[in-house]
Amino acid sequence: MVGAVIGPAGTGKTTTMRAVADAWRAKYGPDSVLGLATSRRAVGELRNSIGCNSITIAKLLYHNDIDQIERHRRDIAVLDQQIRSTPDPVQRLACRMRLSRILAEESTYSIRPNQLVIIDEAGMVDTRHMAQNQEWPNSWEPRSP
Repeated sequence: MVGAVIGPAGTGKTTTMRAVADAWRAKYGPDSVLGLATSRRAVGELRNSIGCNSITIAKLLYHNDIDQIERHRRDIAVLDQQIRSTPDPVQRLACRMRLSRILAEESTYSIRPNQLVIIDEAGMVDTRHMAQNQEWPNSWEPRSP
């Protein structure tokens, strides 16, 4: 489902979105709202005003690029094998730390079921990027390591 809140400055768009985000978090959990913006500055403003994890659209696109996803899957498989086969506990710990970083990155930069995505200043997003943002929830498949 796609919705929009449109209005001139000072009409309560941010207040409304904060209330919607709060209600969504109450139902789906603290990390169930993701803010997207076109610039780092706008990310900071969105994060502060709505109180949600926020990233640039470019960063989301980069981390959800098929080549990046395949690279992560290969890295996960290699690290998993190294964890199982390496007798040195220090090397296993290092592999677990790298694996944790990759999995945390995937979790941070992916759109999941029951996640509310708020796109700030959506009118400034080009058509190609907006289409990609709308397609992800419809083509979502759970990624398994």
